[in-house]
Amino acid sequence: LKTQEQEIQGEVNSLKGRKSNIPSKILDVRAKMLEALNVSEDTLPFVGELIQIDEQETAWAGAIERLLHNFGLSILVPESLYNQVTHYVERTNLKERIVYFRVKTEGISRHNEMIHKESMLNKLKVKPDTHFYDWLMAELSHRFNYICTETLIDFQREPKAITQNGQSKMGGQRHEKDDRYDINDRSRYILGWSNKEKIRVLTQKLHGVQSQGQAEFENLLALTQQQKDLETQRDCCR
Repeated sequence: LKTQEQEIQGEVNSLKGRKSNIPSKILDVRAKMLEALNVSEDTLPFVGELIQIDEQETAWAGAIERLLHNFGLSILVPESLYNQVTHYVERTNLKERIVYFRVKTEGISRHNEMIHKESMLNKLKVKPDTHFYDWLMAELSHRFNYICTETLIDFQREPKAITQNGQSKMGGQRHEKDDRYDINDRSRYILGWSNKEKIRVLTQKLHGVQSQGQAEFENLLALTQQQKDLETQRDCCR
């Protein structure tokens, strides 16, 4: 519990010094890359820093976060830095897993295609002032145009769909559901360009761990005293 408390406290402290929701250990990998290449954070952003779930779609937040988790942890590399980044990654022991995309923004038009009214794309916002806006819109449209289905009948009918409980389907055949962690655990959320909500959730979780730790410590003291009393009894019996 003490170790867990220290980890959460460290993450909260890290979040307070930035706006990103990306886990600190992954941010550290990028920070070293930025320093080595002498460029700013905006030059090599994480996808998750540029995508946000619409405030009116909180019911779908868990499912969307789970579906976009790996994509959100990917770094976008502009063509001008591609050569430098590949060389840096090749010669450096990152001690973590990273994914990055080579982004060619030239020739990409804004996404104007008509999409289904229940598409997951309608529940997302892309940071409007980012240089990667058009690329992200095109990539999201190509890879994540999932229909958000309220019923299993609709889910079974659509070739590419997702449910609020996090079951996804693509190609009409491949289905996936990852329940290794609570779908509503906001402390794991990575999307968005503001982390106030994540700080609030983690602080609440920290207080819970601290209370549990205090209770366990008091229980340990009581057991220690009980052990001493029993040892005294034993010695008297001997």
